[in-house]
Order: sequence, then structure tokens, then C-alpha cells
Amino acid sequence: MDNEKKPCCCCGTTPAHPAPEAAAESCCPAAADTEGAVCCRHKDRSPEEYKALLNRLSRIEGQVRGIRGMLEKDAYCVDILVQVAAANSALNSFSKELLAQHISTCVADDLRAGMKVNSQALGGRVSYYHDRYDLEADIVLHLADGRYALIECKLGSREIEDGAKHLLQLRDLIREKNKTEHQMPLREPDLLIVMTGGEMAYTREDGVKVIPLATLKD
Repeated sequence: MDNEKKPCCCCGTTPAHPAPEAAAESCCPAAADTEGAVCCRHKDRSPEEYKALLNRLSRIEGQVRGIRGMLEKDAYCVDILVQVAAANSALNSFSKELLAQHISTCVADDLRAGMKVNSQALGGRVSYYHDRYDLEADIVLHLADGRYALIECKLGSREIEDGAKHLLQLRDLIREKNKTEHQMPLREPDLLIVMTGGEMAYTREDGVKVIPLATLKD
């Protein structure tokens, strides 16, 4: 799968590469608006994302073909229902994989864009962090007074644990550096936040705050 832009599936136009500022607003940009109609949105997936989703769909297609074959051979109803349940489970797994990608890319970019506007009103800014140790934060929210928050966007309980682990590793890395750097120590993050698709906001025992996306208001 190459990076060449494909024609839009509804209007036939080929979207141009967005400017950096425009790309920061959303990873699912719509093409130019036209009066009375809006072009569909698109997502440029990495080869790894595309392969992961396609592999899941291929397995689901095989399961559905198998179910049809069982029906054509007059298989026992319960045996067919067992395979239907397996296909439903695989489809749910595909949905979770797609939603996880959506939260970590599209939603994270939308949050950056929204936080950028709000933080600029307070004299702050928004950035992204990723280092050579593969430690990352989807969003770094800086305030004008020097305070800052590290934010990760994750889906479910297992992903929340991974996000919190990354944030705590970043904080610990700063602490280790400060043990040897006395002249210009780095400021530790004032808040560690995992944004999630869950329903309840809470603070973990390690101090990481878990905040559902649904709690965000305009």
C-alpha cells in the first residue's frame, strides 16, 4: 500500500496534501466544501494499520464463507450458530481495533487542535512528544506559567494501563535526569492524563488521571 492519494469515493477528486496547520486540525480531513454538499472524509492509514485491519477482515470473510458452506450442506443449526458466534466475535474485534486506531490518531489530532485553540487563549501551546526510547505522549499541554500536562489517548482498560505506564516512565526519566543535572533541572509534569473511551473519570493510585472523552465539552 503506497502513500499516493486516492481519488475521493464520492466526488472523484484527488485530495491535496494539507498544510501542516490544516493537518493538525484533524487526521480525517474532508475535501473542500461545495454549496449544498460536503465531500466524504478520509483517513490515511499507515501500512501497519491497514494490514492489521485487512487481516482481520480476511479472517471474517473466511468465517462467513464457511457458514454459507455449512448452510448449503444442511449442517445442524447449533453447529452453524457456534460459527456465527465466532464470526460475531471476530467482527467485534475488528471494531475494537478500528476504534483504537481512531482514538490514537483522529481523536488525538482533534484534541490537539481543540486544546491548541483553548491554550492559546490562555497564552499556552500544544505539542507532541516521542523519544528514542519509544516513550511518547500524544499531547503535551503547556501553560504560560510553565505548568504542563502529558496526555495519552487510549481505548480500554488494557490500553489505559499501557498509556499510564508510558506517562510514568516519562516522569521517572525526568527524575533520573534531574539527579545528575543540578544547574538546569527539568520540570516534572504537573498532570498525567489518559483520555479514554470509557464512562467514568477517576484518579489511579499512581496519580494518573483517567478522563473519558465524553466528559469534554465545547
